[in-house]
Amino acid sequence: MVGSAVTRVLTAASITAALAALGSVLLSYWYRNRSRPPAMTPHVKALTSPYPGSSVQRWPVPQDKVSWSVDWPEYQPVEYTAPSVLAQPPWADPPHRREGFDPKYNALDGPVQRTSHQGTYEVIDGSPRNPSGRTGVIGRGLLGRWGPNHAADPIITR
Repeated sequence: MVGSAVTRVLTAASITAALAALGSVLLSYWYRNRSRPPAMTPHVKALTSPYPGSSVQRWPVPQDKVSWSVDWPEYQPVEYTAPSVLAQPPWADPPHRREGFDPKYNALDGPVQRTSHQGTYEVIDGSPRNPSGRTGVIGRGLLGRWGPNHAADPIITR
């Protein structure tokens, strides 16, 4: 009697785990193969002012000027990198123009993955360009790396 109850619980847990894994694979496949071009990926949070955790006001970017394909010679984004990033914690890159720092963009750069899930991004004057478009800020802000900043947030449920 106890053995069959344990078997049912284990079977239910195995099926749930298998469905979760399948959902993760399908979501990953969908994300990589969606047809929306990277420049049109919405980034509403990236246009809000002030920049999170600071009093820095972004250069205002109207929705019709977000895409890099739209000519906008008047665009003058604010340069900002948070003091906590400039303090050089172990997870942060050094300042961009520091001697000896020459990141390999759109590639695996030693232990740092600098390829983007959105595809190849442009590098203009040695600086990576946000593939989703203008944000009103240049620099790293609160992000430690130049280029993509990959992160994973595990969620544990019971």
